[in-house]
Amino acid sequence: MEGCRRYLLLVASRQLDPDLKRKAGASDLVQETFHDAHRDFNKFRGESVQEFYAWLTGIMNHRMANHVRHFRALMRDVGRESPLDEDMRPISIPAQDLTPCRQAQLRDDSRQLREALARLPESLRVVIVLRSWDRETFVKIGDRLGISADAAHQRWTNAVSRLKQELRRPGNDR
Repeated sequence: MEGCRRYLLLVASRQLDPDLKRKAGASDLVQETFHDAHRDFNKFRGESVQEFYAWLTGIMNHRMANHVRHFRALMRDVGRESPLDEDMRPISIPAQDLTPCRQAQLRDDSRQLREALARLPESLRVVIVLRSWDRETFVKIGDRLGISADAAHQRWTNAVSRLKQELRRPGNDR
């Protein structure tokens, strides 16, 4: 793994947002990546050096996404947010931007989205929820569904396309 350190440091340095570098530096992410890779080495299925680099990069990207979510959540001003709809998973937007008309529109959009999701087959609905709401990686989605990460990505792409079709159906005002 030491031979990969420079490459991973370069990738992390380029991808990490400047305002987050003070919270989690590239070397920290690489070290955590090595820790995860060592712990999960039995999950590596590749055979080439390139596949190993790709596997390590994937682990690091997952770590980086977790850091971004964590530190962005710490930086947000929760007092300026309000829930969109009690029937949906928690989604927040700045309360100051919501006129009564906009609130009604958001409730209607939320209802239409729930109805369109409900019309999708379970296999498509699940992948949308896991990716879009739970923010799972395609690797984790694939593991959970018993399919490859590529198949999970393709299923998500198909699901999003199908959801767009459902939202355009007559009666949805789209």
